[in-house]
Amino acid sequence: MVADARLLEKGKNPGTSFFEGSQWFRGSWSGYERDDYFHNPDGASARFFRSSYVYGLDFDDDGRSAVAVDIDGDGDLDLALQSLQGLRLMENTSPLRQFARVRLTATKTEKLALNAIVHLTAGGVTQQDYVRVIDGYASQVPRDLHFGLADAASIEEIRITWPSGAVQVLKGLPSNRLIEITEGQDNARVSELKRWPEESRPKRKPRISYDLAAEKLEGGQSALASKGAPVVINFWAPWCAGCVEELPELARIASSDRMGVQFAGVSVETRKKQEVQDAVAKFGLKYPQFYANEALLKSFFGDAGEAALPSTFVLDAEGRLRRVFRRALGSGELDGVLDSLKKEGTRKALFMRLAGEKIDAGKPEEALLHLDRAIEISPDDAEAWFHKGVCLFQTGKVEDSIVALRKAIQYDARQSKAIYNLGVAMVKQKRTREGIDLYEQALGIEGENAGMLTSLSVAAAELEMWPKSNDAADRAVKANAEYAPAWLQKGKLSIVSKDYKASREHLNKALELDSTLAEARQYLFELDRLGAK
Repeated sequence: MVADARLLEKGKNPGTSFFEGSQWFRGSWSGYERDDYFHNPDGASARFFRSSYVYGLDFDDDGRSAVAVDIDGDGDLDLALQSLQGLRLMENTSPLRQFARVRLTATKTEKLALNAIVHLTAGGVTQQDYVRVIDGYASQVPRDLHFGLADAASIEEIRITWPSGAVQVLKGLPSNRLIEITEGQDNARVSELKRWPEESRPKRKPRISYDLAAEKLEGGQSALASKGAPVVINFWAPWCAGCVEELPELARIASSDRMGVQFAGVSVETRKKQEVQDAVAKFGLKYPQFYANEALLKSFFGDAGEAALPSTFVLDAEGRLRRVFRRALGSGELDGVLDSLKKEGTRKALFMRLAGEKIDAGKPEEALLHLDRAIEISPDDAEAWFHKGVCLFQTGKVEDSIVALRKAIQYDARQSKAIYNLGVAMVKQKRTREGIDLYEQALGIEGENAGMLTSLSVAAAELEMWPKSNDAADRAVKANAEYAPAWLQKGKLSIVSKDYKASREHLNKALELDSTLAEARQYLFELDRLGAK
């Protein structure tokens, strides 16, 4: 039925028409509308790049709605995507940065505080957002506001313009917390986000692997390919019409001058081997050919092991899946994909991303290999030298770490993270006074950072510079009252000054914030053992 809604608004009887019969529908009401993603690399800039393919978001779906929401409570925004084909939940696995989650409750208007405007300032940058429950087509969103804070360890100010017109300002709040603010109340309620228990998380499927052994057409077994170069793996069968259609295209590309690209064919027909060999000869397939086995099929197609034919998988030099074609290849399609991988291979950004993945996985030795390649391409990149310095420190190569961190500072004199970590390396080498100078230099750039201030306090205490140590510990607590190591340091300093009552309070506060701080528990045990009051 089709009705004219404008006539309804005027109180008139709309004309109607009926369609009798049925019609099969596939796709979009207004065209096949795939989701797209635009990346802004510069922050406050007008530059945006279409990046859905790069981030693996170019699903062959008819998109409808998208909501950025922290699904698992880890402090970053994931994606919920709804299409005509179904719902997808996409986890954000990028390295965690500082954030703030703000929840408002109004008292003078409706409770949800809809349309309240929030200005949040952290690290000298002010952001604005407003409270809503819908955003975009057919999308309901959480009313909590999420602010990314980059490396800012605390929030300088939150300014709220309530729907009632009242303006409320709160200062000096910690980052990485849920901040609940009620209209008219001077203090905010600050708490940690509730995360999914690890055992409740969906089990990750193993990554596609092409180093599994398979039977070769000519006999014997080997892996489909080896890491170090891109690889194209095609699953086919001689009786598959789509496979027969695309085999000439694969033969052409594999025989073209594509140095370093590996090709492998996998036949799911394992009984009629002569038919497979005849097809290989007919289409001139010069690249290695294998017979499928259960392990291969499960790796590429899931636990059921049912292959969709034809299917072509493109993986990069690190063995990561970059493109899948679950249909016959069109002319020139694969050329474009392989050309993009070839160009990408020489870019510094690729090696920095690979290094980041290894750092997140706790593998600094492997990260160093990628960082060295990034530095070969861009020798004056301060960020690459900084990460190299940190990885060298983590592998026990402190002297080399100092050299790399000095390089980072040479190319970016305001690289506060490099200056701070150089201070850490100096303290490690018992060059504590130099370390203190570097901590103070980093703080001059970074601002009141609780972690840096605590390190400064510890180093100053090592040289019995008690006024400096106490001042730094007090500033650390003021910068972030939720930072447990700062309270631990205050507790230790109170023991030095024989203020045992204050020491107990500080140490208990540290344990309240972080129950895993064994050092705080040990100090409390010693105070009890000695009967210190």
